[in-house]
Amino acid sequence: MSESNEIKTLRERLDFIGIDAESRGLLAELRTTIAGSIGSALDHFYKKASTNAHTRRFFADERHIESAKQRQMRHWDNIAKGTFDETYVQGVSEVGKVHARLGLEPRWYIGGYALILEQLIGQIVERRWPSRFGRRGSEQLSREIAVVAKAALMDMDYAISVYLETLEAERKAVADAKAEADQEQKAALKAFAAAFKQLQDGDLRARVDHGLPGDFAGMAADYNNAVAQLETAVGDVASSITSIRTGLGEINTASNDLAHRTEQQAASLEETVAALGEVTQAVNETAEGAGKAQQVASGAR
Repeated sequence: MSESNEIKTLRERLDFIGIDAESRGLLAELRTTIAGSIGSALDHFYKKASTNAHTRRFFADERHIESAKQRQMRHWDNIAKGTFDETYVQGVSEVGKVHARLGLEPRWYIGGYALILEQLIGQIVERRWPSRFGRRGSEQLSREIAVVAKAALMDMDYAISVYLETLEAERKAVADAKAEADQEQKAALKAFAAAFKQLQDGDLRARVDHGLPGDFAGMAADYNNAVAQLETAVGDVASSITSIRTGLGEINTASNDLAHRTEQQAASLEETVAALGEVTQAVNETAEGAGKAQQVASGAR
């Protein structure tokens, strides 16, 4: 909400509850009375808050309480000025944001205002009570109490509205972050599913886009590195298998060559044996012929 819109909203609130120029002037007249009363009213409130099981956790120690009290006194002095300008809007908005950050529920804030108003109005009545013959004075006191109550209730309404707006903004931020995370997860799952399908089909070149959002980019890098290592390992195995096949082919060729040479050598040996057999037969025949010739020669003698 822009500053001009905040002031416009404030003016609408003031107009609705009847805090006009006259009422703001009356507040300004009560500034001294409020300043003299608000301290004890706040002491009453913080004493109650520091002993209540639900509210005491918001205060670390006495110094914390004193610091909060001083801020409240400055804020109430700002209310009592009756200006209700940008400074007031900034102050009451800060109160609402702090309560939202701390987790102080509106019921305790409303209860706190009830305690403060109880003390503040009592002090105003005590200090400004007219004489028993002052009817006009009682009417004045009534207006004074009314304007203080209106200012306090408007202040409480404004702070609670800021509190709720802050919580709604935080809730929306969480919802937006969740929606963004869901979209990122959906995109990542789609990318990984496509890569896994390629792997299932035997394509080791499958990679996931490094541009995935958020933490998924790191997961993509880890996946791609793992698949790259797997591709390298499978490539090495394939190269080894190819080398083995080449070696087996060479062994097979060498075996075939050896068998062929052995067959040729056996055939040559067989031919040699056959030739030797023929030579032996020729020698035998020659020897036999020589024997017969010797016998004929002996007979001729």
